[in-house]
Amino acid sequence: MFRYSRGARRIAPATATPSYVPTPPTVGRIPLPAALRAPEFRKFWVGNGFLFFARVMDVAVISWFIVQLTDSPFLVALVAVARMAPMAFTGPTAGIMADRFNQITVMRISRAVMIATHLAMAGLIAIGSLDLWQLYFIVILGGTAWTFDMAARRSLMPELVNPQSLSNAIALEVLMFTGMLMLGPIVAGGFMPHISIAAFFVAFAVLIAISTFALSGVADNVEPCERPRTSYRQSLADGFSVVRGNPAIAGALLVAAVSEGFAFSFIPLLPIFATDILGAGSTGLGLMLAAEGVGAIAASLAVALMSRRHIAYGRLMLAGSGVAMLLGFGLAVSPWYGLTFALLVGLGAAGALFFIMQSNVILALTPRETRGRLIGLQMLVIGMFPLGALIVGTLASLISPQAAVMIMSTIGLVLLSVIASVFRVVWRG
Repeated sequence: MFRYSRGARRIAPATATPSYVPTPPTVGRIPLPAALRAPEFRKFWVGNGFLFFARVMDVAVISWFIVQLTDSPFLVALVAVARMAPMAFTGPTAGIMADRFNQITVMRISRAVMIATHLAMAGLIAIGSLDLWQLYFIVILGGTAWTFDMAARRSLMPELVNPQSLSNAIALEVLMFTGMLMLGPIVAGGFMPHISIAAFFVAFAVLIAISTFALSGVADNVEPCERPRTSYRQSLADGFSVVRGNPAIAGALLVAAVSEGFAFSFIPLLPIFATDILGAGSTGLGLMLAAEGVGAIAASLAVALMSRRHIAYGRLMLAGSGVAMLLGFGLAVSPWYGLTFALLVGLGAAGALFFIMQSNVILALTPRETRGRLIGLQMLVIGMFPLGALIVGTLASLISPQAAVMIMSTIGLVLLSVIASVFRVVWRG
């Protein structure tokens, strides 16, 4: 065993002020995007930035830690499985909780659990007593808390802005996440040679505590849409009924399943590409992970600026997914760091476009009384990512990382074409 050592949602009465009352379009002389004119969304958005920053740096630090400890592609990919698998197993439950209970309360509890997991990791590393099984268990626990937080966070978002600004709000959330996706790995890669791994995890706990404090006063007048009277099974069945009755939502969820399983599942192998193929160190890995964020920021910003125009959500969702799979072929054969960096920028842009459009389809077409459950189902299909990461990690160990990426991209393109031909309503936008 490896061991690390130091060597229907009810709104408050009509007399209450709605959560999404906007402020004037400028603060000082700086014009604000539509969603940021809602004061509660502004606070919510900035606070989530601290959470995203911790989450993204955590990915880089743990991946690099495993590479240095084991040099195993499979064990690196297994970290991604441990982080994302809880979405597949607890996503529907998290969605039901988001419908039944106050979302802010769910988020506070979830973030408290994340803080505890990071402090536990820091303590075990500091005393030189961290087994791999403990690392994976802590990562799974943190991923479960993230799942509940995500369900509550995304189901609350439409209550903080007016309906016309929802697309803008989704794009801004992705913009914040991808901004941290770019900044986080650079910071982590730059500091890894200089500070201890344990110190990183203490810093992550502090960042999440700040994000929790930022929730104070947000959405105080929003109440749960469903009291815990119906059974869990009936609540879940209600969510599936919405999917069965709407081909656009069903198609979007299937596209998400294929994309998560085959278009993006090789991301956990980037530390292997960086060290074994491109000869890059920790700083090079940080820049590679940040490259994805650069492209995602550009795509998110473009969507945010165009959010009031007519956009064919389904068509752009398919385009983002398909382009991401095509870029996988380029990443598999790239022998140069610069080319890999450029391809990762494109992958980030395609991934952001896919995710924003998928979320728009689901949130725009879902009845508000089952919104949390549909987000739970969305996370269920996102749970295809750890399965894909497990497969690609196994293939990389048995054959090669390059062959694994090419095989997954090929299968993904075939499945995506089948979905587009069966669910033509998605292609029609």
